[in-house]
Amino acid sequence: MFRFKYILIFSIVVSFMSSCSTTNQFLTSETKNAYLKKEYYSVNKKLPYRIIYPEKGKKKYPLLIFMHGAGERGDDNEKQLIHGSKWVQENIKKYPMVAVFPQCPTDDFWSNVNRMTDSEGRNIMLFNENKPKNSMMLALGLIDSLSNLPFVDKDRIYIMGLSMGGMATFEMLWRRPGMFAAAAPICGGGFMQKAKDMAMTKDIWVFHGDADPIVSVDLSRDLVKEIKKHNPTIKYTEYKGVGHDSWDKVFMEPDFFKWLSKSKLK
Repeated sequence: MFRFKYILIFSIVVSFMSSCSTTNQFLTSETKNAYLKKEYYSVNKKLPYRIIYPEKGKKKYPLLIFMHGAGERGDDNEKQLIHGSKWVQENIKKYPMVAVFPQCPTDDFWSNVNRMTDSEGRNIMLFNENKPKNSMMLALGLIDSLSNLPFVDKDRIYIMGLSMGGMATFEMLWRRPGMFAAAAPICGGGFMQKAKDMAMTKDIWVFHGDADPIVSVDLSRDLVKEIKKHNPTIKYTEYKGVGHDSWDKVFMEPDFFKWLSKSKLK
């Protein structure tokens, strides 16, 4: 019996060391503190993305997914870095995490929303729960794939995005309820009827400018109000006199990464 226990413990230790060795070898072979070009494939469809690894060595890291806006769509694997990449790169030096910026193609949209203009020229956005867009399916597949990497902490997966990416953030919360430890939608909106599922993510911080002419601030106001019925800890920051580029204000929030890094499922 003693011998059996010894062999079992020895096997577990060897397995753990082997796993750590594989993880360390992979991270050693990858460039640190720079956005590397990658591509995710599923059913003959491709999703370009950029990924950055922190300089500090740890066994497991949080995973941050950053969803870009409509203006950064394409297939160059470059434009999605226009907003937020420098901010993320600078902050992961203090708060080490793996950060990923996927890129939506020009002819697609992250989330399910019908966009139209009323008689007075105001933008109207109607969200729905239809089958996910191709790019949304690919982005979710990418997250599932990355979350299974040995150096990613599944209890600390974070999702954020701006404008179209803010809408994607809300949609991902109800398509993967309880998967994300934290979420930060910026000037977005979402399907109100799924607020209860969104609320399964405990740490949510929503941002919007009250003078946004592109995505109405009411979309965030109303959705936050609905989510708060199920998750009273949701945070909401509204910037007075700020238009659609409210992400610039978010990038100046001094406590954002401190708040984010504390979020954990368990």
